[in-house]
Amino acid sequence: MNRLWRWVPLLLAAVLVYVPMSGWKVLYGTEEGDNPAARTYGAEYRVPGFEWAVVLNPDGIRTSDVKLGFYDRCLMRYRGSVREITSHYSWYASLSRDTLVEYTAPPEAPAAGTLCPDGAVFLLPKAELDGFDGRFAEREAYEGQLAAEVQAALSAPRRGAAQVVEDSVHWVEAVNPDGLESFGYRIAFLDVCGIEAGGTVQAIQETAEGTLLAYIPATDASFRGIGIPCPANTVFFEHGPQRHYY
Repeated sequence: MNRLWRWVPLLLAAVLVYVPMSGWKVLYGTEEGDNPAARTYGAEYRVPGFEWAVVLNPDGIRTSDVKLGFYDRCLMRYRGSVREITSHYSWYASLSRDTLVEYTAPPEAPAAGTLCPDGAVFLLPKAELDGFDGRFAEREAYEGQLAAEVQAALSAPRRGAAQVVEDSVHWVEAVNPDGLESFGYRIAFLDVCGIEAGGTVQAIQETAEGTLLAYIPATDASFRGIGIPCPANTVFFEHGPQRHYY
């Protein structure tokens, strides 16, 4: 009997690893779970800003240019939406305090690279979901004022020194009031794009929202399938103390 108890910690560790990883495919990968048409849905929530999620589609899911595998991460985008999935029977999700949801990208905003595509499935905390619609409404109401503040800052820039980006990719929300184009993709006001190593950022103006920065990519920048890259003259905010890119 004493020998048996010695194996309990090892068994618990195996369960903790197996259930969220390979075990999810066994528990969730039923005929109904693999057929989106068989799903039923509950409440729908609007996504109030970009944030990472863990892909739980058993066979992964494709964006326009890459395949996201099971347990890869992807980026939800502002103006996207998530719906509660109510027709699955996963023991893991039933025991979890989080809610299983399916994602829909913003209208006319196809996913590329790590940007979540339509049909991506993941778990989100219920408390976080409950706050989505309120945060979205607050942000939507503020969009016009924010665009005006950006336009005013761009018309009277106080440019600082250019700093070289060292991060391989740093995701930002573009606040160019008229939007941007990048490698055939449309980046709407407050949509997400990636600034990359070798490019430069330069402070334009200090505002109530934070430091407004402008980005210029490196001359050899190209589309690398990791998401939509920010094009030249992308402007975005850094909130709080200014980030050091060099």
